[in-house]
Amino acid sequence: MPADDLEVVLAHLPEHHLLDAIPIELQPWLLPIDWDREQLWQLDLAGSRLPLEELRWHLELPWWRHDGLWFQVTPSQFRADPTAYPEHAQRIARADLSYPLHVVRRRERWLILDGIHRLLKADTCGYETIEVLTLTAVDIARIARYR
Repeated sequence: MPADDLEVVLAHLPEHHLLDAIPIELQPWLLPIDWDREQLWQLDLAGSRLPLEELRWHLELPWWRHDGLWFQVTPSQFRADPTAYPEHAQRIARADLSYPLHVVRRRERWLILDGIHRLLKADTCGYETIEVLTLTAVDIARIARYR
């Protein structure tokens, strides 16, 4: 296997601190590691545009917390009843679409690492494409958080 294969790299990194709490529908997608957002933002990554259609599948998975518990709310649930999730309403209102999403290719799909609130805002605003920065498996290893 190539040294930059994502699944190979992930297998050699420390596990996500909430690994046992990740719902089954997220397990194929949520990276099973903890990573550092500040380190992510410091990476020099290639930029491009992706059609929102390739990313909308994220809206159906429970990425977000509610009442202090992770993996409780899908972006689509929020969209259906935004007043029920004030934390996410504030985050979406503040979401700055001039910042690209961070994505990595996993299981034949583009996986968003950082930017699902921006994705929902872009979708709500009618965007057809969005700017993304693409990570490689090596980049994932660089942002992994070791405890």
